Amino acid sequence: MPVQAATAAIPAQRRMAPSRIWLLLVPSLSDCLFVILMWLLFMSGIGWMTLLSDGDTGMHIQTGDLILATHAAPVRDPYSFVAPDKPWYAWEWLSDIAFASVHAAAGLKGVALLSGSIICLAMMLLFRHMLWRGAGIHVATLLTVLAVGASSVHFLARPHIFTTLLAVVTMWMLDHDWVNPGRRVWLLVPIAAVWANLHGGFLVLIVGLGVFAASALLRGDRQRAYRYAGLTGACSAATLINPYGWNLHLHIWNYMRADWLLKSIDEFLSPVFRSESMFKFEVLLFLGLAVILNLIRSGRSREALLIAFWAHAALTSIRHVTIYAIAVAPPVAEQIGIAWDRWTAASARASAKGILRDLLREFQGHATRTSIWVPVFLCVLAFSGWGGQWPTDFPKEKFPLDLFARNERLIAGPGHENARILNADHWGGYLIYKFGPSRHLFIDGRSDYYGPQVVKDYVALRSAASNWQELANRYKFDFALIPHDWPLAGALKRSGGWALRDQDNQGFLFERRHDLQ
Repeated sequence: MPVQAATAAIPAQRRMAPSRIWLLLVPSLSDCLFVILMWLLFMSGIGWMTLLSDGDTGMHIQTGDLILATHAAPVRDPYSFVAPDKPWYAWEWLSDIAFASVHAAAGLKGVALLSGSIICLAMMLLFRHMLWRGAGIHVATLLTVLAVGASSVHFLARPHIFTTLLAVVTMWMLDHDWVNPGRRVWLLVPIAAVWANLHGGFLVLIVGLGVFAASALLRGDRQRAYRYAGLTGACSAATLINPYGWNLHLHIWNYMRADWLLKSIDEFLSPVFRSESMFKFEVLLFLGLAVILNLIRSGRSREALLIAFWAHAALTSIRHVTIYAIAVAPPVAEQIGIAWDRWTAASARASAKGILRDLLREFQGHATRTSIWVPVFLCVLAFSGWGGQWPTDFPKEKFPLDLFARNERLIAGPGHENARILNADHWGGYLIYKFGPSRHLFIDGRSDYYGPQVVKDYVALRSAASNWQELANRYKFDFALIPHDWPLAGALKRSGGWALRDQDNQGFLFERRHDLQ
């Protein structure tokens, strides 16, 4: 059969133009950005270890293991002896399963790789969102660097990374739907249902939908107002699809309005502008405020409202800085892009400004392609030893690895199966990772679960308040595994009722002397 005839016999849908195959094999600029971010943030130095700087990661892994073993979301806490019958909302149970699954397959390397990939994917999509808005690659790159820097304080292997990714995705979907309405936006409903089981940050979507509905109403656009109001109601209803139903929302409401909680957790405090990350947030803050008036004048109140809302939230609580960066980057990039186009429009092609303008336009078309190289790159990292210093345990600079390893049998071995440990809250998640469901611990990072009285007692104990001995007797501690800098350490050394069993550069291990009771 002639070659031409044979080619014609192949159905059109089965043929792919050679140019398309070539583009699939050649990495795009956004692919390169993903790889560069992975390299700079996590692969160089001890970057992967920084993702495990929060002990709550260990608690999420153990909770995921428990859910996979029991096929049910827990309703009682299996880790602490303080309040075993108190209801517990494991409201991030789907994230726990994700962390536990990759941990079972690849250990802490898998947890770190999953987390780093989600963070870099979110930043890459934010970059592409800015390009979609018409910003040049130079503007989008600059604002991505600022967003990454401002958000870096939250680059941890914890469920909030799913909110970072989904915030980028859903804000782009809403942006696209405002310009070109279609049925695709209703995918936000199942996304909301999944998001509610991953992290409490699903409220970001509800806020965004509410702002879009309010903006349409302000414009007198009833069709859009009804559309986004309907989406708000549908997505809100979808979030009820979780193991705890409406009780989850009640718990989050009480959590967010608990003044004692907001004052006792670092990430709920206002940002302190004394670090590089907060300097980048400050730049984004001023850029956002600079474009608000122009956005209002051009009838784009939805973007102005989102910037104002999340700027206020970020100034109130550092945990909202990432969401502010995601909300502010696309409109700011577009406004800077418009200014750039005006500045370079009249420049001759042979001039330096014109050459730069045309080069940037030439590269722009290659920035948003999707090739095979990001999946290939991740497969290489996953199935080889290459990729930097992969974690085999939590960072010893943050947690008492050696102290625990030497004394694990003493603390929880024969005769101490029901031992009670006074521990630092920031070590709690790590100890849960090591002990599993054992009820050995006093406290961990779940302040919302323990409540104000337990947190108050914890603060009194670590500061060696006048009633520390009465509290130690009430909670019936057998051991105290505490950091060096706790005032309680000196009080325990001076007390005849406690014996120092071991110490290292992280802390002390004390055992109560029951023979003196």
